[in-house]
Amino acid sequence: MFNIEQKVRGKGRCLTARCNISPGDLVFSEKCLFWGPVQTSGSSICVSCLDGTCMPDPGVCLECGYTLCQTHQEPARHKEECQLLAISGWSSAKNMEDQLLVLTVIRCLLTVRDENMDMMAVRGFMDVARMEWLVKRIVQTGKWGEEEILLATKCVLYNCLDVLGKDGSPLGRGLYPTACLLEHSCTSNTRNIIIGDSLECRATVHIPEGETITTCLVSPLLDVFTRRKELKEKFNLNCSCPRCCSPTELGSFSSALCCLACENILGYFLPPDPADTMPQYTCNKCQYQIPEKLAIKATQELIPIVQEYNMFGIEEQEDFLDSLLTKFHENHSLILQLKLNICKELGRDDYDSLEGAENDTLERKTEFCEELLAVMDIIEPGLSVVRGTLLYELADAIMVREGRHGKDIFEDEDSLENKYEACEKYLSEAMKCLENDRDDKLKQLCMKIKKMRHDLYKVRQ
Repeated sequence: MFNIEQKVRGKGRCLTARCNISPGDLVFSEKCLFWGPVQTSGSSICVSCLDGTCMPDPGVCLECGYTLCQTHQEPARHKEECQLLAISGWSSAKNMEDQLLVLTVIRCLLTVRDENMDMMAVRGFMDVARMEWLVKRIVQTGKWGEEEILLATKCVLYNCLDVLGKDGSPLGRGLYPTACLLEHSCTSNTRNIIIGDSLECRATVHIPEGETITTCLVSPLLDVFTRRKELKEKFNLNCSCPRCCSPTELGSFSSALCCLACENILGYFLPPDPADTMPQYTCNKCQYQIPEKLAIKATQELIPIVQEYNMFGIEEQEDFLDSLLTKFHENHSLILQLKLNICKELGRDDYDSLEGAENDTLERKTEFCEELLAVMDIIEPGLSVVRGTLLYELADAIMVREGRHGKDIFEDEDSLENKYEACEKYLSEAMKCLENDRDDKLKQLCMKIKKMRHDLYKVRQ
């Protein structure tokens, strides 16, 4: 399905399509070579299997103090880890995050030894700063030199992906050797489905033979500054993909701010090219400029507030949305995130049903879905989870409304049939978006979609 080739630009290797790949096709699947827990995992997670469900009676290793399930309290691998951790003086690291980093780097080094892994094949050759403390500790074990430890640290810091539980929550970070060769793009052509130590890479759009296979390492819903910041911090990458280099972000305007210098706010401040040495946001109408720092501050200050509003009622969220629309483009990252939350909750009762929603609420829900789908076609094209969820919401709103009114609101039966045909198309595509996911909530959503398709089939007979 793919070839491993040298990158045309930059160092390292990448994957290219060996043949034409269709949306939904499995590009590759693999197991994690090693992983380490993260601080948010909680004390009830076994540090060896990262599973909290296998431990009716969790134990604690007497040597290192980490939580272990009964299966992993005795194996030789953990005993070896314990001995190395003790020699490294890991417990005197300044916080739990650093202690877990020592553990994960040691696991990387042990995996290199046991699997004969070539760490030079992983993504990038970046330098790591302020890691002298870690190198000093692990050097004390007498098993590895400074260069090996630094290379393992780079591997852990910049090449590992989040390991997720069945509920989608992060349990740790692990190395998936083929996935780490995927080139990053903020509008990628694949997505990774990760549950535990298993990863599936599936195509989201058609990938022609010879094209580079890409993945998005951060959420495509983020604005350009936040995406590039996270890519730098998590993977030490400076993104120059087509979306990041486009002032309008390929026409999505997902980082655009309203220009208050324009009469009636006709223009929008657009982000600079990543290569600009004196970056300025420039209005696309009046050409007025503001410093990049000012535009970034306007967005960054509101990120935690938008996240907090997701817990408020629909009316409060819609009022806040109206306020944001006076400051940002209607497709700005902050507005997209708020709209997505409103769209999922709008009209639903405590039993997750739309049956009690008024017609104007259902119409508004339909409009939200259609607007969001148009933007997602640009920033996350193809078979994505967000697209599948929106198509489900759209079909549900239409089916409830048309089922309630029947033929009375249409001029002829053909119009009603066209609506139902559109719903079948939405649900069919939603199923394609979600059918390979193993997240418990998405599995439940797939069951709802199957039932809706069955109900729709009976109505159309």
